[in-house]
Amino acid sequence: MNERELIGAALPNYEIGVELGRGAWGVVFGARHRGLGRETAVKQLPRAFAADEHVRRRFAEEARLAASLEHPHIVPVYDYVDDDGMCLIVMERCSGSLADRFRTHGIATDEACAAVLSLCAALSYAHGRHVLHRDIKPENLMFGDNGVLKLGDFGIARATDASTRLTATGTVMGTPAYMSPEQTTGEDLTPASDVYSAGVVLYELLTGELPFGELSSIGAMIRAHLVEPPRPVQSIVPNIPTALAEVVERALAKAPGDRYPSAEAFGIAIAEAGAIAFGPGWLRARRLPLLGAPEIMAATERDLGGAGRAGTVVVVQGQ
Repeated sequence: MNERELIGAALPNYEIGVELGRGAWGVVFGARHRGLGRETAVKQLPRAFAADEHVRRRFAEEARLAASLEHPHIVPVYDYVDDDGMCLIVMERCSGSLADRFRTHGIATDEACAAVLSLCAALSYAHGRHVLHRDIKPENLMFGDNGVLKLGDFGIARATDASTRLTATGTVMGTPAYMSPEQTTGEDLTPASDVYSAGVVLYELLTGELPFGELSSIGAMIRAHLVEPPRPVQSIVPNIPTALAEVVERALAKAPGDRYPSAEAFGIAIAEAGAIAFGPGWLRARRLPLLGAPEIMAATERDLGGAGRAGTVVVVQGQ
């Protein structure tokens, strides 16, 4: 049997469709539940990796952690199967990633802020349940069919409870371009690390570039996160509102204690900077709904005496 047939045998209630994508730790297929008619995605751990007991345990931990998080801005997990070396996660099928939209259509300044508010809502919820994501990037932010932006791929997420986590302190995992300084050195992480990575995402969405420019090696990226100051946002896009540029700068502070104390606090700061730059109620004008985050949502409605509708520009990744 080919791979799709093997997956179908392990998931007899599903009709397995075409491959949707693949990464270093998994291949994703479209699938449809035969009885419910629900469209889903099935992530398969390659069987060569499934032969490694530690890798199988990590894949199962990904499923367990993601399934424990029920939030409108987190991709839901429906099922997990470990059957004779076939390890599968069944989850919501999303329509595309924020990275895809960024590359093809571009993202406006206020839409970038709205996207990261969704991310902050997801992170605030996950951190409240002692889960760190550790791999935040535009590719892991997915659009549901209803247009809601959702955080997915908890493949290297970690429970902060030392009795249950699988990754020891000193292990470096993640995507170097988005890692916090402490993540690059394998330190024990706190929610401040995810806040830093979310700050990198906001910087990139606002400017089309990463904070330290195009670097030639992973080592250069790590050094930049550790010791180099990020280029000022306004040096790349001069009409980015100052209030927003200052929020990004604080999120990218080298020391965890100098960043926002939580993902929710970061979201509130973005929301208030948006209210100054774009006017109160600015989020309601965007097509990215914010759910399950009342404090952040309330901050978008505040009248903070700003100019309103200033500094909106569409940025395409790398342009």
